Amino acid sequence: MSDIGDWFKTIPFITRYWFAGSIAVPLIGKLGLISPMYLVLWPENFFHKFQVWRPITSTLYFPVGPGTGFLYLVNLYFLYQYSTRLETGGFTQYSTSTLPGWRQVGSHSTLPVLYQAGDRWVHTVLYQAGDRWVHTVLYQAGDRWVHTVLYQAGDRWVHTVLYQAGDRWVHTVLYQAGDRWVHTVLYQAGDRWVHTVLYQAGDRWVHTVLYQAGDRWVHTVLYQAGDRWVHTVLYQAGDRWVHTVLYQAGDRWVHTVLYQAGDRWVHTVLYQAGDRWVHTVLYQAGDRWVHTVLYQAGDRWVHTVLYQAGDRWVHTVLYQAGDRWVHTVLYQAGDRWIHTVLYQAGDRWIHTVLYQAGDRWVHTVLYQAGDRWVHTVLYQAGDRWVHTVLYQAGDRWVHMVL
Repeated sequence: MSDIGDWFKTIPFITRYWFAGSIAVPLIGKLGLISPMYLVLWPENFFHKFQVWRPITSTLYFPVGPGTGFLYLVNLYFLYQYSTRLETGGFTQYSTSTLPGWRQVGSHSTLPVLYQAGDRWVHTVLYQAGDRWVHTVLYQAGDRWVHTVLYQAGDRWVHTVLYQAGDRWVHTVLYQAGDRWVHTVLYQAGDRWVHTVLYQAGDRWVHTVLYQAGDRWVHTVLYQAGDRWVHTVLYQAGDRWVHTVLYQAGDRWVHTVLYQAGDRWVHTVLYQAGDRWVHTVLYQAGDRWVHTVLYQAGDRWVHTVLYQAGDRWVHTVLYQAGDRWVHTVLYQAGDRWIHTVLYQAGDRWIHTVLYQAGDRWVHTVLYQAGDRWVHTVLYQAGDRWVHTVLYQAGDRWVHMVL
C-alpha cells in the first residue's frame, strides 16, 4: 500500500484530486450510498432547487457497469496521462475558473459534461491540447456504446468513431492528408477483421480492403487510372499467393492472375481484342517456361503453346479452318527446325512434316485416299530433287520414285 500511496502523492495537485474524485464518486453511485440521480447534471434541479453540487459531481461521475467497465478504465487512463502532461509540461501555474465544471491548467482548459438524453447517457469532454481543440463524446445508442473524437492534428482535422454493431466493434477515422481526404474503417465480421481505406490520390479515388477469409488474408484495391478503373486482389489460397488485376484498356476489359502452383509461378491474362476474347497463360513446368494463348479469329478458335523441351523451343498451334481442325508444331531437333501439320480434309486426315536434314530440306505427307494410306516424300539429294510415293493399291503396296 505504501507504494500506491507514494505514487498517488507524485501525481500533480489538480490531477490527483480529479483522479481520486473520478474513482470515489462512481464508486459511491455503484454501491448505492447515494442515488446516481443526485450525481448527474440536471438543469431544473440545479436552477430551481439549488442543488449546486451537480456540475461538480457530473464532472466526476461515470455509470460503471458490465458493459462500461473497460471504457471507464480507458477514461481514467486518459485523464491521468493528459492531465498530468498539462500540469507538468511547461505550465507550473494552475488555476480553476469560477465556471462550474470548467477546468484550466495553465493555458489549457477542459469542460467535461455528463447528462441524459432520453433514456441514454452522454459524456462529453471539450479541451485544449497545446494549440489545438479536442472534443470527445461517449454515449449509448440503443444497447451499444459509441465513442467519437474530433481534433486538430497540425493544420488538418481528424474525426474518429468507435462503436459496437451487434456483437462486433467498428472503428472509423476521417482525416485530411495534405489536400485530400482519407476515410478508414476497422471492424469485425464474424471471427475475422476487416480494414478498409478510401482516399484521394491526385484527381482519382482509391479504395482498399484488407480482411481475413478463413485462415487467409485478402487485400483488394479499387482505383482510377486516368479514365479507367482498376481492381486488384492479393490473397492466400492454401500455402500460395494469388494476385489478380481487372482493368479497362481503352474500350476493353483485361483480367490478369499471377499465382503459385506448388513451386512454380503461373500468370494468366484474359482480355478483349476488338470483338474477340484472348486468354494467355505463362507458367513454369519444372525448369522450363510454357506460354499458351487461346483466342478467337473470326468464328473460329485458335490455341497456341510455346515452351521449352530441354534446350529447344517448341511452338504448337491448334485451330479451326472452316469445319476442320488443324494442329501445327514447330520445334528444334538439335541444330535443325521441324514443322509438322495435322489436319482434316473432308473425311480424311493429313499429316505433313517439313524439316532440315543437314543442308537440305525434306517435306513428307501422310494421308488417306479412300480406304488406303499414302505417304509421300519430297527432298533434295545434292543438286537434284527427289519425290517418292508409297501407297496401297488393292492388296499390294506400290513405291514410286521420281
